[in-house]
Amino acid sequence: EQAVSHNADTIVLSADEPYYRQLFGQLLTSLQGISDRVEGAELGTAYVRLDGLDALYGGEARLLSALLDAVPHTRPVRLTGSSTQPDLQQALDSASVGTSNYQGPTGISTAVMDACTRQGMAYASLWGHTSHYLQAAPNYRISYTLAKNLIALLSLPIDLKELSAAADTFDQEVLKAVDQDEQLQEYIKKLESRYDEAQSDSEMPDPSAVVHELEQFLRSQRGRGPGEEG
Repeated sequence: EQAVSHNADTIVLSADEPYYRQLFGQLLTSLQGISDRVEGAELGTAYVRLDGLDALYGGEARLLSALLDAVPHTRPVRLTGSSTQPDLQQALDSASVGTSNYQGPTGISTAVMDACTRQGMAYASLWGHTSHYLQAAPNYRISYTLAKNLIALLSLPIDLKELSAAADTFDQEVLKAVDQDEQLQEYIKKLESRYDEAQSDSEMPDPSAVVHELEQFLRSQRGRGPGEEG
């Protein structure tokens, strides 16, 4: 719907689902030739054991993702990442992409990287830290920043004009929403202060303090019940 809204001349065609299912079945059969653990999920999605990925991509895995963080959208996107390949790790260091000090539940990406290590596969990861209060919509600013840095790291000839325009539109929509919420404005100011202090000190703020402040904000967003103090 968003793509159609940007181009009034767009023509939407119905997919030939039986044909796509036939092609997907052929793909699964091909994947079973390189791994004995292949599982088809929804149409177009398949899960393959790491030995299959090793055979497909030559013993190298690259993860590109985003994580919710207590960071303000009004500051440059924070990027973290790491690589087991010395040349790519050096490129990350040169681009001022630091390692993450994330503390919390283990996600699928961490599990994949651990499995890569046990499988003897090289891997690289690049994460964009997105403001947790913007999780209700796709964050095109994060997508653009990740893509821009990935292109620079891998020297890929990709035009990002459309994604850049989407990021600018996203920023404008966020600005409108924030202007209507005084409580959120105050919370963002606190995040800005923490972000700026962390940048000047070259370190992240105390995670426990950030979590405590985040919990307070979420409780206030849910509203106050009878007898609760303001």
